[in-house]
This record gives sequence, C-alpha cells and structure tokens, in this order.
Amino acid sequence: MPDWFITLKEPAQAAIISGLVSIVAALIVAFFNPLGQRHLEFLKAKLNEDYNGKIEELKLTHQTILERLKSDLKRSEATEEAWQAYAFEARKALYSRFEPLLFQLSEVSENSYYRAISLVRSSRQGMFQGKDAWLSNDSYYLRSTIYFLFAPGVVLRLMRQAINFVDLKLDPEIRIKYYLCKMYAWSFTDDFVFAKLAPPLRYDPESISQISGEQTKFSPHYKQGLYVGHLESVIDGLTIKESERQRLMTFGEFENTAWNQQGADWLEPAKYIFLDFDFSRRPVLGRMILSQAIISRLILYSLAKTVTIDDLKSALRSFCSSQVARDSLQWWKDASDEPFEVAVSYVEQRLSWISTSYYDVDVARKSQ
Repeated sequence: MPDWFITLKEPAQAAIISGLVSIVAALIVAFFNPLGQRHLEFLKAKLNEDYNGKIEELKLTHQTILERLKSDLKRSEATEEAWQAYAFEARKALYSRFEPLLFQLSEVSENSYYRAISLVRSSRQGMFQGKDAWLSNDSYYLRSTIYFLFAPGVVLRLMRQAINFVDLKLDPEIRIKYYLCKMYAWSFTDDFVFAKLAPPLRYDPESISQISGEQTKFSPHYKQGLYVGHLESVIDGLTIKESERQRLMTFGEFENTAWNQQGADWLEPAKYIFLDFDFSRRPVLGRMILSQAIISRLILYSLAKTVTIDDLKSALRSFCSSQVARDSLQWWKDASDEPFEVAVSYVEQRLSWISTSYYDVDVARKSQ
C-alpha cells in the first residue's frame, strides 16, 4: 500500500477503495457484457430454431396422422359401401330363393301339426287297436302319416341347398326358420334323448337282436326312432330330382309309386317305427310326436310374425299350458302335465342352440 494512502484518514481511504471497486466493476461489466449478450443471443436463436423445428415436426406428424385417418376413413367407408352393396344383392337373391321355400315350409308344417293332432284323436277313439287298426300294414293312414311327418325334412334339404352360412347371418328371421325346421327333422334321431328326459323311460332297442320281433313290438326293446343315415335315406327317397331342380314329391307320387316301388328299402325304417303304433305302447315315439307338433306350431308362429328366440320360448310355454294343447294333443287320461313338461324341456334346450352364444368356449366350459 503506498505511504500516502496510509497517512490518509479512514473516511478518505474508504472513499478511494469504493471508487476503485466501482471502476473495476465497470471495467468487468464493460468487458463481459458483450460476451454475455452474444451468448444470450445464441441461446435465444438456438431455442427459436429448436422450437420452430419441433413445431414443423409436430405439423408434419399431425398432417401425417390426419392423412392416415382420412385414408382409413375412406377405406372404411369404401368397405362399408361394398358390404352394404353385397348385403343388398345377397338379400335380394336370398329372398328370391327362399320365399317359395317358406311357403312350402308353412304347408308341410301345418300338415305335420294336424297329423299329430289326428294321431292323438285316433288313439283316443281306439283306431289303433284290433285287426283293422289304422296303422296296420299298407293302410292309407300309415302311408299318409309317414308322408306328412317326414315332409318337413325334405324342405330342410331344399333350404340347405338354397342358402349358405353368410345368408344365415344376413337375415335373423330366415336363420330362425331354418333352425326350427332342422330341429323338427332331426328330432327323429333323438329317441334316446327323449327316453332319458325326466322322468326317464325304459328303452333298450339295442338288445332287440336277442328277442323275437313279436315280443318286442310292444316293449321297451322296440326301436322308436331313426338312425341318422336312415333319416337321410327317407329324405332322399321323398325328394324328386328333375335336372338341376329338386322338390318334395307329392303324396300321389309317394302313394302310387314310392310306396310300392321294388327295392324301396329307404322306407323300411319309417314303416318300422309307425307300424302298429299306439302312444301307450311306444311312449318314446309319443314324446317325439308331441315335440314335433309343438315345433311345427312354432314354425307356423314364426311365419306369421317377426319373432326372437325369447318370443319362441314364451310362445312355447304359453301353448303347452293352454287348454288348446290339452284338447288337441293330450293322449293320456290323467291330469298329469308330464309329457308337456318333457316336450318343453326338449324344445327349449334346442331353441337355445339357435343363439350365437351357444358355441362360445367360455359358456361351454362353464356348463361342464
């Protein structure tokens, strides 16, 4: 420190030091301020560049997403338009093929329903007893019973040829009618199912080979249904093939030609189950006929109005508890509702099969 500075009084020293500090500070600021300013400008420029870059990037990303969405929307609209056009044309073709079959289904279902009523009435009147029984060999009543009860199976065959799986998805109403007809036709093969429904019936036709025909004719050993192959053969036999067209043979054709045709083995299984039939002697077949009558009535019901599966289940229970059902289809003499309950159980379960959820894996797993 210079001697002159030391000789100064403290206030003077403080003033000098303060002045020097201010000068040094001013010099430092003067030197570094341009550097700081340039750095600040650089940072600002860098931020602007990054910001603008991000903005452009976001704009491009947004534009890409927007274009993609527009493309997907156009593709979706085109797909929907194509599907609507296909569905419209497919429905037109479906209705043109199916409407005549629906009319035929109405005819054969009505005939099968009233034949079941006729069987019950004839049984009540004792027409199936004695040497002149109506269902004796080669009787008109046996021929017409076989024809009327198996005719819906031929209509099912014609339906199956006229539609495909997509058609069944296109129109729920047609889908229901198709499966009702299928339910009716295939019931002929469910004799063991009918026998097992509560309360179960004694039924063991497989042991028939060990017992003579006469002994089994009126016993639990008598076959009261058809095997699948035999059912298909009966349906084939009732089908007339004319060039590329197939149709149900008329009753006249059946009676005058098919019945007496040499080698008409396809008729034998149908003849076998109905020959000398009576409800009391063949209760398994009785349950089957009752169920078929109810299914025929449901088919007629579905042809008269738009229905759902729930509607059919409600109509099923309503009809089976009605006086009309008792008056027309009750062959037994007591007040029991047992046969109707069996029929309801059988038909209701198969109605649930029409539901698309029936083949769901989770549903099937839960039922096991």
